[in-house]
Amino acid sequence: MAIAICTLFEGNYHHGVAALCNSLYKNGYRGKVYAGYRGNLPDWAYDATPIEWPGYEKQSVKVFDAAEGLKVYFIELQISSHLAHHKPDFMIGLLQGPANSFDGIFYFDPDIIVKCNWIFLDRWVQNGAAIIQEINGNIMPPNHPTRFLWAEVIKVAGDEVINQVQYYYNCGFCGVTKKNINFLKSWSKLISTAINKFDQNPWVLANHDKSSFFWSIDQDTFNMTVMSTKCRVCDMGPEAMDFIHGGFTMSHAVGSPKPWMKSFLLAALKGIPPSIPEKAFWDNVRGPILTLNLRIIRSKTISIKIASFIGNLFMIQDFPFLKHIGLKITSFGSARPWWTLAIEWWIYMWFGILTIKILSIKH
Repeated sequence: MAIAICTLFEGNYHHGVAALCNSLYKNGYRGKVYAGYRGNLPDWAYDATPIEWPGYEKQSVKVFDAAEGLKVYFIELQISSHLAHHKPDFMIGLLQGPANSFDGIFYFDPDIIVKCNWIFLDRWVQNGAAIIQEINGNIMPPNHPTRFLWAEVIKVAGDEVINQVQYYYNCGFCGVTKKNINFLKSWSKLISTAINKFDQNPWVLANHDKSSFFWSIDQDTFNMTVMSTKCRVCDMGPEAMDFIHGGFTMSHAVGSPKPWMKSFLLAALKGIPPSIPEKAFWDNVRGPILTLNLRIIRSKTISIKIASFIGNLFMIQDFPFLKHIGLKITSFGSARPWWTLAIEWWIYMWFGILTIKILSIKH
């Protein structure tokens, strides 16, 4: 199938856009990437060529030849909301406009790195709307109290709950074919309902109150869409974004600071070694799109190795519980097959500490 790629960014997230494109290219994707942005274009795209598209203002679209077979179309956006709330409308506008020759479209947040062969993603979306489970609160049965709140929102939007959904999904990634474009239209309508009918601030990404109708407008409405859509969905677990071990499809660097802004040595000294997505980002910065000079890349690569060594020195790598607090600390170098050693070490340590404590109380 012919599949287009799209993303949204502003500010220093252009580093993530470049790494995303590099990872796609490295894994066999050839085609067009549509990057909606607000603000100024990054320096590395200075020679992008202005083009004219029907329905778009003059000078608002520029094309950048990233590599043989890969073009990046920069589309300047004039929207009055957080970029995250524009995801479905951006995808719909592309599929019905400049990307109408494609069979489908994928959206990736600009802090995602693709790890798998492009053929896998191509086949995935042919089986339904491609979505991935979250890690925080991903087990969310149909009788979860929040789903009853969401059912009210769905009703106000003019739809009804027709799917008994078991999981909570991350909206940093989504893929649909043209026949499933109604998935995006439902998502768009629910975002509009949240803002216009439930007085949600369109500039706010998350309100940090999970007891309310909306904790995160774009992501909660994304999950409401899964509850109410008539389109078939094809989902993968949280490992698909490297939220837990065993993933092979992509890495999502959620949280902050982002990999291109983080001081890895300082973080390691605070007990936070580099995560899998952070390493994945720096593994994909050397081209074909280069946003940093090689000296900085070499410096960061070395600091990541040192930071990983520090984390392994204190035996805090590969702990299952760390994923629940946003830390995915990996084994140093080629030591991944011995990932259980750190866990066993701390079991022995705590057994010894408790034994000594019990004996001291008895005496």
